[in-house]
Amino acid sequence: MEINWMAKISDFFRSPPHFISSKSAENFLAELLWELRDDKFTDTTKVYLLSSLCDQPTLLCPTVRVAEDTVMELLSVFAHCSNTSVQFRSSLLITLTSVLICTCCVSSKTYIYMECLNLLIQILQDTSDLHHDNFLLRATACECLQELEMCYPTLLSHILEFIGGLWAREISRLHQPYARLHIAVLKNCVYLLALDPGLGSLGHSPYPSDRTRLQGFAFSAVHNSGEFFPSHATVSSGSSTAIDGGGCHGACCSPIHI
Repeated sequence: MEINWMAKISDFFRSPPHFISSKSAENFLAELLWELRDDKFTDTTKVYLLSSLCDQPTLLCPTVRVAEDTVMELLSVFAHCSNTSVQFRSSLLITLTSVLICTCCVSSKTYIYMECLNLLIQILQDTSDLHHDNFLLRATACECLQELEMCYPTLLSHILEFIGGLWAREISRLHQPYARLHIAVLKNCVYLLALDPGLGSLGHSPYPSDRTRLQGFAFSAVHNSGEFFPSHATVSSGSSTAIDGGGCHGACCSPIHI
């Protein structure tokens, strides 16, 4: 069965549209998601199965409803797979993020993306395990959040200070990924306020949900940037940011639940 699936995925990648035209996309996706729960498959094979969905999310999830159901299934698989299956769990995070972005689950204001954000943020702040496996999963979650923020600017504006707090207290090699995420969110907030300063005072954002407003951010990011940037970080007049190493001032480190 495992060999058959490896061959099937290879056929899929030769010509995804042709493969789907000869088979039902719905059935193929359902079978693929089912096999992700099969303990007889190795993690390497499961990662290979996920690659088809990660690479062609819109082809396999033609509607937002199908995408929602798919992401829910991926979240369920993630919750039930072993903590030692780090490569597989990381691939699950990347795949569900790809499906969310490419199928417009976020812009369609579906509730499912909130479940994904909750999971990614929980992983981001989980420092209970300092082993290599935990580092890989946290780094992946950080990259997924940054990808979401880049595709949907200010999506994470409401947890800007929280992300800054995680950056400030991170002393491992994850310091840089956390820094990139924090800076991406901050720059989007500042850019939005520069375009329309009234957005800060009104609490508006491109995303209607109350959870994605600029609550309280307003002009404090511009006039008191030291509260959000560690003292060693400086933002140039262009788009680049220089980071040299150091501490942070005034960032909130308490857990955030969206």
